[in-house]
Amino acid sequence: MAAPSSNASSSSSSSSSSLFNARETADALLEQCVAVICRQCGFDAITRGALDLLKQLVAAYWKEFLGQAARDAELAGRPRPNMNDVRRALERYGLKTVEAHQ
Repeated sequence: MAAPSSNASSSSSSSSSSLFNARETADALLEQCVAVICRQCGFDAITRGALDLLKQLVAAYWKEFLGQAARDAELAGRPRPNMNDVRRALERYGLKTVEAHQ
């Protein structure tokens, strides 16, 4: 009788690689967003340390914001947030929203 193959470890490795690439892509996108915000605020340059700190702050803000929207959806018995949940979360943070007109 042949020994079972170890496809589980190669599948796990592939999954880890995909997750790493997704995190790397998200980090690069967040860095670009923070750089655009800094430029719009009048900065011509930023140190690596300041950029990393701003990325951490933005990530924490989004995590809290999206968590609030998810909690609102959960309280309403929905598995995922909808636009009303997102709008309420924005308003809690003092951001004005505009109604979408069709």
